[in-house]
Amino acid sequence: MSWDDISYLCSKYTPQFLWGTLNTLILAIIGTLGGLLIGIFAGQARNIKVNKDDKWYVKGPKKALIWLTAVYVTLFRGTPMMVQGMVFFYVIPLIKFGDFQMDISAVTASGNWGYVFNGYMYLGLFVITINTGAYMTEIVKSGMNGVDSGQGEAARSLGLSSSETLWGVTLPQAIKNCLPTIGNEYVVNIKDSSVLNIIGVSELFYQAKNIAVLSYRILGAYMIIAFIYLFLTIIADWVIRLIDRKLKMPEKRFVDIFFHYRPERLKAKETQAETTKAKAQEEEGKFIPVMNVGPDGDAKQQNF
Repeated sequence: MSWDDISYLCSKYTPQFLWGTLNTLILAIIGTLGGLLIGIFAGQARNIKVNKDDKWYVKGPKKALIWLTAVYVTLFRGTPMMVQGMVFFYVIPLIKFGDFQMDISAVTASGNWGYVFNGYMYLGLFVITINTGAYMTEIVKSGMNGVDSGQGEAARSLGLSSSETLWGVTLPQAIKNCLPTIGNEYVVNIKDSSVLNIIGVSELFYQAKNIAVLSYRILGAYMIIAFIYLFLTIIADWVIRLIDRKLKMPEKRFVDIFFHYRPERLKAKETQAETTKAKAQEEEGKFIPVMNVGPDGDAKQQNF
């Protein structure tokens, strides 16, 4: 390999490298965000508590949900994403609805975007999302368990419901705590998306493989995408560190954190608390205890 080979490949196959990079970023971003969304719901399901006092019709769905999420996490964390992609690649065409049969190759977007969004890309997005969701489930679960229980109790004391406490109090702090781990999953997805070339997803590795065959400059093609992967991961790591640094600002009062969530309700609660406190102070002011010492040296209390 020489610099002439790299220069030749960059000048002739730039569109292919750019399309591959775009597809890789789409897979990593959508896969990470979609996996995080799955992880939020599945992580909450994994944290469900089955109480002894629950009725049988409550215990049953709770245990079933816990069992299903446990199976999902075990299955998709315990098998390689490449194998998952191959299974879905051969199983999906077997799905039939009457005369309709799913054909991955027939699905495509119109115009130039058909080169990006086609049946193979949609399948790749599905596989990387559910694979990432299994990892995100454990990440979010750990993040939620790391939030102080007093935060939820304080939220409920302000009148927030259980769902409002989850989405407005516990979950934002959990996401903040596990942000570096979520960012690491994004970096992993940038690199692991390369295995999806086996099901025809035209990401960066897929493009390099084709370019190597066409140009007979195998090492040069793979060296170029190695630098592209390195550049993408360095930028991603820098952005994640920047966001994490911005979030590590001095903590505000607990109530201030949630004014963006339900300002009218929280302001009403604070106003009510201040009114109650003022009335209590006013009532206390009517009876001011004064200690007087009598001639015999005994202390006597008088109320005014």
